[in-house]
Amino acid sequence: MLKTHEVAATGRFVPAGRAGGQPLDALILLTGLLYQGEHLSPTLQREVRSLAETAVRRNELGDLEGFYLDLLSLGRRLDWTQLTELLRRTDSVRTAGEYAHLSRVAPDQLPYIYTSALLSDSADRVASYLIRYGKAGSEDLRTALSDGQGAVNLLLQRAVPVNRSPGPAMGAAAALVLEHPRLMLSAKYAGYILGLFLILRGLDLWIVAPAGLKPESRGQQHARAGILAIVMSALLIVATEPFLLKAAPTSEYRLRIVIPMLASTATQTEKPQASQPVTMETSTLVSIGIFAALQVAMYMACLRKIREIESQDASPLLKLRLMENEENLFDSGLYVGMMGTAAALVLQVLGVIEPNLLAAYSSNLFGIICVALVKIRHVRGFKRRLILEGQRQASVPVAL
Repeated sequence: MLKTHEVAATGRFVPAGRAGGQPLDALILLTGLLYQGEHLSPTLQREVRSLAETAVRRNELGDLEGFYLDLLSLGRRLDWTQLTELLRRTDSVRTAGEYAHLSRVAPDQLPYIYTSALLSDSADRVASYLIRYGKAGSEDLRTALSDGQGAVNLLLQRAVPVNRSPGPAMGAAAALVLEHPRLMLSAKYAGYILGLFLILRGLDLWIVAPAGLKPESRGQQHARAGILAIVMSALLIVATEPFLLKAAPTSEYRLRIVIPMLASTATQTEKPQASQPVTMETSTLVSIGIFAALQVAMYMACLRKIREIESQDASPLLKLRLMENEENLFDSGLYVGMMGTAAALVLQVLGVIEPNLLAAYSSNLFGIICVALVKIRHVRGFKRRLILEGQRQASVPVAL
C-alpha cells in the first residue's frame, strides 16, 4: 500500500511525491492504517490489496484512486471510530463508493443510513436499497429504524418498498407469512384460482345447465371455468398487489456522470428525453376487471336463454321464432360495453379514476368479443340445427 506513494500517474490527485500532493499522501497513510489494523472487512481488504498491487505494477493509480477519493469523502464526515465500524461492514470498493456518494447527495440522511448499516451488519444491502429507491427508500429505512433491528433486517432482506396503506391482517397469519413468505404467497394465489373456479362452476351449473337439463359436455364446462378462473385470478392478483405493476420511481441517489465536453456541445434540441416506465394504475386494472366480469355475466345470461328455449317442448319453427325474438338480448353485450365506456370516460373527467383510455375502450372490446362468441359460436349453430330439424319435419309425409 505504501508503495503507491511513488506512483506518478494520477488522475484527480496531485502525485504524493510532488508539491501539493499532501491530500493523496494522507489518504495513502490512512488506508495503510486501516489495512494494518484490520479495520477493513476481509473481502474489502483483498480487493484494496489487489488494486494497490495493480497500481504499483502499472505505475498508475487507476481504480485505486477512486477508492482514495471515496475514503476522503467518508473521512471528512465520519470520525475514526465511525469510519472503521462502517468499513468493517463494507464488502466491496463499490459499496464504499456508494456510501461516499450518499454522504455527498444526502448529508442530512447520513445518520440514518449509518445506523442502518450498523444494525443490519451489512453496508452493502443498505447502499443497494437506497441507490434503488432514493428518498422514498430513506423514509422507509427511518420507519424500519423506529421499529427496531428486526424491522431493518426484514426490510433489507426483502428489498421492497414499504406499503404505507396496508389492509387488515390477522396476527397469527402475519407471523406465518414472515416465516414462510414464498409458501404463503403460493397458497394465496392458489386460493384465488380455486375460489374463482368454484364460483364459476356454481354459476355454470345454475345458469348454463339448470336442473333437469343434461350438460352437453362436463369436460368442456370444467375447462371453461378453469380458464376463466385463471384469467380473473390474474386480474385480482394484480389489483391486490400494490407494487406488482408499479415500477420503482427513479432514485434521486443514483450516480450521474456528466462529461463537460459533451454537455457543452449538445444543443437544446438534442437533449435526450428520459424514458418513463410504462405502469398501470390499480384503478385502471380494477375497471378492466369489472368490465370483463360484466361481459362474462352477459355471456352466461345469453347461454341460459338459449338453453331455456332449447329445453322447451315446442316445434323447431317456434323455437326459431323465439330465438329471433331474443336478438336484443344477444346484442346486449354491445350496449353494456358502450355504457361502460361512457361511464369510464365520465369518471375519468371527474377525477374518480386515473385518466387512461385503455380502461374506457376495454369495455367496448369485451362487448364485441362477448357478442361475437354468443352469435357466432352459439346462436348461429343453434338456429342452423333448428332450420334443419324443421325442414326434416316438413318433408316427412303425414300418415292418413
